[in-house]
Amino acid sequence: MKITIKLMLIFLMSMSAMAQNYLEPPLLTFTQTQKVSVKPDKAIISIELRKSFEQVGNTRLLDIFTELEISNRLFGVEKRSVELFPTFADSLGYVKRAIITVDEISKIEPYLLSLKQRNVLVTSTQFLYSDLNHLKQQAYLEGIKAAKIRAQEL
Repeated sequence: MKITIKLMLIFLMSMSAMAQNYLEPPLLTFTQTQKVSVKPDKAIISIELRKSFEQVGNTRLLDIFTELEISNRLFGVEKRSVELFPTFADSLGYVKRAIITVDEISKIEPYLLSLKQRNVLVTSTQFLYSDLNHLKQQAYLEGIKAAKIRAQEL
């Protein structure tokens, strides 16, 4: 019995000595910013069709911009990608606004040229990338990889 107690005491003392020698690695925190460059895959073009008060005369508001005239002036643009807004009057005449969504970025230049040739005022053009979640995930994974490399260097 005494031998068992002595062995147990020696075992406990050696365990406490080993625990004092064991050091946990320091806790490091890294922040990483990652940049992902992409080419846009779609564009949104805001346009205005205008007519002066003299051009319109006594025409009803609904008949100012006929569907045929709008389609002629927006030649080459698919109907499903055009969102038309109501006609309104400002100090210069009547205005019809529209937003055109171009899904194929390679077609943006011919669209803009076609609109310019038909006297359509382009008010803004925005370029977008449709799958931002994929890009966020890619940047996140690249950031983690870079942070691990920095941590291993230290």
